Amino acid sequence: MQHLTLKAATVEAEEELGVFEAIVSAWIEDRMKDVILPGAFDKTIAAWQRSGKRLPLLFEHSTKAVGEIDPHSMTTDAEGLRVRRHVDRSTDEGEQVWRQVKASTASFSIGGAFESRRRKGGKGKEIYEVDLLEISATSTPAHPSARVLSWKSTRSLDEKRYDVFGKSMSYEEMVEQGPRMAAERAKKAQPIQIVTFEC
Repeated sequence: MQHLTLKAATVEAEEELGVFEAIVSAWIEDRMKDVILPGAFDKTIAAWQRSGKRLPLLFEHSTKAVGEIDPHSMTTDAEGLRVRRHVDRSTDEGEQVWRQVKASTASFSIGGAFESRRRKGGKGKEIYEVDLLEISATSTPAHPSARVLSWKSTRSLDEKRYDVFGKSMSYEEMVEQGPRMAAERAKKAQPIQIVTFEC
């Protein structure tokens, strides 16, 4: 009998990915009575995606970057602008933001150029186009609905690699192909049997 031995790389606490998903702006009225209209982010999302650049994640609207945002992760849904982002934990500010993300106390705000008009009734503005320049992790967001939706601390099973008989495989590949590979190796390992017949 042959045993299948699997080796998985361990993930240390310091290897946390710093990746999370968040709503950074919403369609509801903000604290200044302003409302961003659905569709306001469409042009800026397309422009950032064409640029090949990443949007900076700043600390409290300062010049201190604590991460980056992949423009291809930026989408809008029924709630607002949703992004997936990475926090650089090598700085004190980045580490602070990451702790807030994991504690569900982090919030966000956007910075850029805004095209707007007065709302009916005279309270606040309707913002119909936004040219995003940055997104900030902040303790004083304009939108109370800006918040973390999920975060990833370590690599998932699908991201780990396993050594199966000298071949690097994902968890899914290991489950699918491992038993067959073990059976084939066991078959090859069996000694040749010589059978003699007496006549």
